[in-house]
Amino acid sequence: MIAGQLKRVIELSELQKENNAYNLDNLICFISGKGGTGKSILSLLTALSLSENCYKVLVIDLDLGFPNANILLNHNVQKSLDDYYLKEVSIENTITCLNDNLHIIFGLNENSLTIRNPKIFIKNLITEIGIISKKYNYVIIDNGAGIDELKLTLLQNSSFKVIVTNSEPTSIMDAYALIKIFENACSPSSFLILINNSKDEIEGQEAFQKLQKAVNSFLKSRISLLTIFKENPSLKEYVSEHNLLGFFYDNSNILTTFKASLNIFKICSTAQY
Repeated sequence: MIAGQLKRVIELSELQKENNAYNLDNLICFISGKGGTGKSILSLLTALSLSENCYKVLVIDLDLGFPNANILLNHNVQKSLDDYYLKEVSIENTITCLNDNLHIIFGLNENSLTIRNPKIFIKNLITEIGIISKKYNYVIIDNGAGIDELKLTLLQNSSFKVIVTNSEPTSIMDAYALIKIFENACSPSSFLILINNSKDEIEGQEAFQKLQKAVNSFLKSRISLLTIFKENPSLKEYVSEHNLLGFFYDNSNILTTFKASLNIFKICSTAQY
């Protein structure tokens, strides 16, 4: 098992060297060590919060295992990454406009395991994201859980690496493992931690402190707390009805929750509209 992990780290490191073409100062990557942390929901809520603050935002659903932005938003997809991958349409022509400030590229429904020439796919995708990112204040990428070539490259080229976790010990361990793999494959870096589904502020802070203690003790990377998203009984109902937009607009406190996040994400960059 250890030999296999070491081989994987070496492979990821070589791929990173090949694809580190951009360092995008407006790219925000959401990722998690395990599934079920609420990463997709929180990446969309962050995008909505930024767009409501008059920033121009592009969301890209790159969860190749289970792209679900269209489900959460109850949107009938007319164009998606399928057009980019299968029909060779430019990525700019796969963008769906939700409103003036919020655009989205819906996910690839083709099974990620069947992608032909994955290294070429990743390199071309990173290049096109770098080009279209100039038209936005922020580009938010919702990655799948875990780590692979695509996620590693996107994290390496992003300014904001957001790890979504919760207070469960296994979730904290998975977040730590993700940071460790990235550090070994690339180099030490800074990560923002978003604690989701916390019973209260104290529980969220305790979860972050446990993760921070482990990272500070054994790794060279550093983490900062982005925000704590507390349990919300009504969220599950809205999600089951595919109505995340309704949840956002019916809960005025969401913008307050993400206020600290918005301050962290303030970037001195000029978007070319």
